[in-house]
Formats: sequence, C-alpha cells, structure tokens
Amino acid sequence: MARGRQIAALLLGMAGVAQAQPALTEPAEFPSARPGPRAVQSGVGCFHLASGTITPGDVDWVQILMPRTTTQTIVDVDFPATGGGSALLASVIAGTTAFNISDGNGPRDAFCGLSATTIPVGSTKDSAASLGATVRNVVMNIGITGAADSGFVGAHSETFNYDVWVYALTVPCTMDSDCNDGVACTVDACDTTSGDCFNDVDDAACDNGLFCDGEEYCDAVRGCRAGLGPDCDDGVACTFDDCDPVNDQCMNLPDDGFCDNETFCDGVEWCDPAFDCQAGDPPACDDGVECTVDRCDTVGDACAHDVDDAFCDDGLYCTGEESCDSVRDCVPGTLPVCDDGVPCTVDTCDPEFDDCLFMPNDAACDNGVFCDGDEWCDAVEGCVAGDEQCPDQLCRENDDRCVDCLGDSDCDDGDFCNGAESCDGEGLCVDGTPPCPPELVCNPDKRRCESGAFALDIKPSVCPNRVTTVGQGYLTMAVAGRPGADVRNIDAESLRLVRVDGVGGSVMPHEGPPGPHTLVQDVATPFDGAAGGCHTAAGDGRVDLVLHFAVQTIVAGLELDQVPSESSVEVQLTGRLTDGSTLGASDVIVVVHPGRRR
Repeated sequence: MARGRQIAALLLGMAGVAQAQPALTEPAEFPSARPGPRAVQSGVGCFHLASGTITPGDVDWVQILMPRTTTQTIVDVDFPATGGGSALLASVIAGTTAFNISDGNGPRDAFCGLSATTIPVGSTKDSAASLGATVRNVVMNIGITGAADSGFVGAHSETFNYDVWVYALTVPCTMDSDCNDGVACTVDACDTTSGDCFNDVDDAACDNGLFCDGEEYCDAVRGCRAGLGPDCDDGVACTFDDCDPVNDQCMNLPDDGFCDNETFCDGVEWCDPAFDCQAGDPPACDDGVECTVDRCDTVGDACAHDVDDAFCDDGLYCTGEESCDSVRDCVPGTLPVCDDGVPCTVDTCDPEFDDCLFMPNDAACDNGVFCDGDEWCDAVEGCVAGDEQCPDQLCRENDDRCVDCLGDSDCDDGDFCNGAESCDGEGLCVDGTPPCPPELVCNPDKRRCESGAFALDIKPSVCPNRVTTVGQGYLTMAVAGRPGADVRNIDAESLRLVRVDGVGGSVMPHEGPPGPHTLVQDVATPFDGAAGGCHTAAGDGRVDLVLHFAVQTIVAGLELDQVPSESSVEVQLTGRLTDGSTLGASDVIVVVHPGRRR
C-alpha cells in the first residue's frame, strides 16, 4: 500500500496540506481518450476508460469528465506486478460540492465485482483515488508516469502498460436543470424515464458568422473553441496569399517583385499565379556577325561582342590563316608560298598533311631520246641523266626497243659448223643452217665438212663398264661406225686413249701376237642416250673397229689406282682418218678397287 499512500499524500497536499508538488505541467489539450459528457449517467457505473504504454521518460495524461451528480467516484490505475509506476491526480475541478479523498484497492474490487481471477493480466499493482462526497460537474486530470517517488520526479528505464478504470454512483436526473454541465454551447436534457442526462454539443451556438477566422466548434468540457482560419496557401511562392473578409474567400495575388533576381542578363522574371516564378527573356545580343561571341556582360549590364578567329578557321592550311573582323565578319588569310626552286618539281600545297608538297616530275626532264635511258627528277638536285636503256642488248632508236641485233654481223658466233646466223626484223638472231650434210662431219677448225662421226663402246654388250684395278688381261673397246663414217677409214696406229679430265698420259691399243690384235668386226651399236650412259646392245649390222688394251697398262697410264672405288672416269679415244681428218669418241669406265672402301 506504499504506492497508494504516496498518491493520497499528493491529493491531500493539493487540498491544503504542505507536501512536495509534482514536477509536471498539465497540457492545455488532452490527447488521451476520455469518456465525454456522458461518461457516467446513472446508477452504478464501472467501466474501462483508457489503456496505454509508458516508455522511459514519458508521461500520459487522461482527463475524466463527471457531468452528473455522484455520491462516490473511484479512479483506479493498474500497473504490472513488477517495476515502477505512479499515478498522480494532478487537479480536480469540482462543481458546487466539496469532496473527500480516499485510496486503496478494495473499492474497485468490491464495487466493480472483480476478483483476483478477473483482474486484467499483469495488473496486480494499482493506485486508486476516490471522491467520497456528493459532487457534480467534476473534471479530473490524471498524469501517469514510471517515476517511483512521491514528487513524480526521476527517470525510469522501464516500458510497461497501464489501464484506467472509473467507478461512479450517480443520482438520477428529474429535470433538464439537473443535467446542466455549465458549458454554454451544450444542449442539456434529462431523460426522466431512465434518469440519464444528455449534454449534446451544438457547434452552431459558437459560430460568429466570420469566414476568415475559421469554423468555430463546441467542446463538451471547455465550451466554444476558435476555429482554424482557411488555408489560403496556393503553394505558389510568388503570390500574396490572404483571406478576403468581404467576399468570404481566399485571394492569391501574383507579385512579380517576388521573382526579380536583380540580374539584367537573364531578363525580367514574372509571376505566373499557377506555375510560380517564370524566367524572363534574356536580352537579344546577336550582332549578326558570325565570328563574334555574343554575350551579356553581367558586370556592365550590357551586351558584349568578342571577336574569335577560331570561328573563321576552315581547318585548311592551304587557304591561309583566316581572321575575324568585328564588322566584316571572317576575312580570308594569306596563302602559303610553296616554291622549292627546283625546276622539275611540281610545287603545291597539300591539304591532307597541311604542308607544302614538292613532287618530282620526271616528264620535265625527258630529252626525247630512248636509248640514253629515262631521265628523272631529283627533288633536290633537279634533272638526272638516265641509265643505259639496254645494258645487255642493243638499242634500236627508230622504234625505241632493246634488241639482240641490229644486223647479221651482230649474230655471228664464229663457228663454221653452225652455219651463217642472221638478224630478223624483230631484232632477234636466227640460227644459221649447218653446212654439212648428214653423211659428213663438220670440222670447225678447218671450216669444212668431213667424213661421218664415230662412237666408242667400252666392253660391248656389257653395262656398266666396270674395270678392276687388280685385274689382268685385256679390256675390249669398239669404235662403232655410223652412216657416212666407215671404221675402215681409221688410221689404227694413230689411236690413243686418254682421260677427259687431263689426268695421266695416253695409252695405245695392244697389237699381238702375243695377245689379241685389232679387228674389223660387227660387235657394237652406237649409244645415243644421256652422257655417261650405256646399253647392252650388240652388233647393228655395220662393221666396227675392235681394239684391245692391257688392263694394267690402262690402270698405270691413266692413274686409275688413284680414283676412289666405284667412281666413274670419262675416257676419250682420239686419232686420225686416212684422209688426215681427226676423230674423237668417248665413254665411261667405272673403277673398282677390290677390298678397298670408297
């Protein structure tokens, strides 16, 4: 009961006993729910008036209106079982009858018929204030906080819920005057059947007939209250917003002065009553000259026109450097001078590279003569003589051509056996016709036609012509005749065998007895294949001159023992015919050294 005693002490202090006063200030308006003019009508009234949540450092206010005559009134504030919590009856505005104060848990439990099982969950601690006398038109202001001391001073760190209960015993009304709540703008009426009072608010009783001060209304406790004036703000910053009491309406007058930024260069601003401040039209500063920068001078509050050569620049080096004249507009520049002093160059200005270009012109150096070459132009030295037109041929000026010959003498190779070469009309050498018929052989040294040619066949009908350097005996060779070349016209004593590469000496055929001797016999066929080749053909029906050479004589005389094994050595048989003309025929020997590597 300690909490109840604290509240009772506060209530007694307000009745004249010197006690600590709460550190609270009552609000002018009470936001919490309250029952209104008919909170308690008649008989026994017990109802739940309000509930809420207290947060750290917070205060809730509840106002209770008792317009009827009551013989007893109890206000009970319930808190959780644990933690802090206090209720303060800050003030009581009583009617014509004085009141007494009492407190405790018992009255609520007894009169409201609540037992321990019907108390709201968690509401096992309470503070109660009681008006025990007959009173009328009572208004009670109750503050609820979490402070624990009797002076309502001190912070609390808890958040908890609370409930406010009201119990009243009222006296039934018998006439309208019993229901007078002392508020001028309420209509007070008594229902004599039920004994209930009705105090209905009448806003019309508060209307002063003025539009501009708002719509007055009736408060059931405080009477007539001033209304809020009409909101004439149109959201447009540049209008003057006011209420017109004559025409009972808002007026929104545009004022250009609100929009003026005192800047000359952005024009004269003005107020649009719907769209707020509007930008003005900047002053026209165009002087009609395209290469000037037209601007508004914010310092001098006037138009300015600055020349800018860049507007005239066409980006072309070859047209010179253009400039801007404030009156004449763009003025052409002076063209660059492109002259290198070299007569054979074409001097121009190149717009792609923005520079002078000096292109050599070979045509300016041409002397019209083909055979002395093409003259050309050097960009520094001027004309330069051309190179010889036909370094490996003859030059024919009449038709500007390089040719092999200008006349027959240019084609003569000096070889009698080739015939007489000639020069044709295209400047090409034409081979001559060989002077000797097929049955004769041409002798270039004697510049005459002689008897037919002969062929040498080493080891007739055998291929290849292998000669073993350690072999004994004789190596057979045949001089084969051809049409027009009869071997019987050969002077056998003049025949010699030599190496084509000039190594070694010469070897004569062996003439026996003892041993073999030279014969005329058909044993071979001339080989007309690739040089160094051979075949196995025997006689061809034409007689041959068969010769025999001692193997060791050939090896020693032609130094075949110095040749690597399996190497080919070309040998030649030379001699004369009976008419004094020479003959020559060659074949290949394959040298073999038994037991010797290559």
